Amino acid sequence: MTTSIGLVRTCAPCLLAIAACGADAPKVDIHGFVSQGYLKTSSNNYLGDTQSGSFAFDEAALNFQSQLTPDLRVGVQLFARDLGGIGNNRVGIDWGYFDYHWRDELGFRVGQVKVARGLYNEYFDLDLANPTILLPQSVYDQRLRDFLVSVEGASVYGTFSLGRLGALEYEGFLGTKTLERDGSVAEFMRNAVYTSTTDFRTDHVTLGRMYGGSVIWETPLHGLRLDASYLQFDHLVAHGDLIGFAPVPVAASLSVDRGRNMVMGGEYAHDRLRVAGEFTLWDLDYDIAGSTGTTRWGGWYGQVAYQVTQQLQIAATYGEFYNNRTDHLARTYANPKDGFQHDASLSLRYDPLDNWTIKAEGHYITGYTQMFAQDNPDGFTNDTMLLALKTTVSF
Repeated sequence: MTTSIGLVRTCAPCLLAIAACGADAPKVDIHGFVSQGYLKTSSNNYLGDTQSGSFAFDEAALNFQSQLTPDLRVGVQLFARDLGGIGNNRVGIDWGYFDYHWRDELGFRVGQVKVARGLYNEYFDLDLANPTILLPQSVYDQRLRDFLVSVEGASVYGTFSLGRLGALEYEGFLGTKTLERDGSVAEFMRNAVYTSTTDFRTDHVTLGRMYGGSVIWETPLHGLRLDASYLQFDHLVAHGDLIGFAPVPVAASLSVDRGRNMVMGGEYAHDRLRVAGEFTLWDLDYDIAGSTGTTRWGGWYGQVAYQVTQQLQIAATYGEFYNNRTDHLARTYANPKDGFQHDASLSLRYDPLDNWTIKAEGHYITGYTQMFAQDNPDGFTNDTMLLALKTTVSF
């Protein structure tokens, strides 16, 4: 995939050069957004050090796009974020590709392409496209954000008309990903072994390959669309040192040798109302310091959003996530709440201007399985109430 990675790195300077060439050059559209948020939990740290309140919840993006020919488009987005210390506002390429749209039924992208997964994966960080602050974590898990957003490779996409049966959109992708040593995936791996006496210090994280695709059916019922997606990845490995396992740090690798994920669901939008729901299944074949096995996650959510006025929107979401989808009652856990996480939330969105949004969101969370143990070194206690605030300006 070195060719596609090189293409990604070429996108930004090419677009800047085009923009500087004057009237004879293709037009470059420049857009972006800046957001700042705040997270506060009543008990248990979630997405950072949140019990004392955290402003380490911000994002910024700047994207450049240009239509080079009627069929060829190029674009790149620079992105930085901080979420409880993950990211630390380092600037990187979020996506960037050359897009050749041959016809409605067939197009190609090469570079760092977005991962086609579920209804909303492509809007993971696009705050203005979502009624909520956090996408439903039971399906769009922040712990896996780093490699679920995009891959370095290629994709094929298109739309087929089905006549009276509506239309069918499809996209398939293949690639790999360069992952940060202190990113969300590294923290996910660390969480797998962390105890009060054992920790894992990551040196680097590698991903073999990831591939998959999605299909969205725009049904004959206006406003109703159904989705199905599948992805698979191989050799997601964190290399580093186990600390506390022996008198001195011990070199170790924590790996998911193979992971498989399916998402299915749908959305119905009519007038001011939007109703959506999806479920997901994960199978992860792991090797944690010589201990092997398969983890079978499961999760789902339902969401109702209503546009009260042109500026005000309200949304209610409920989701469940299970560390073992065959054991919803978590009978195999000493503390059942270690085996699941249920999340009920209410969100308010107010748009003072077309390019400015302000959101407030409250969550009541039961269970801890999507919380990082290293963020809670003294263990988990009680249920968790989360207050999230966020404002975003786009341009």
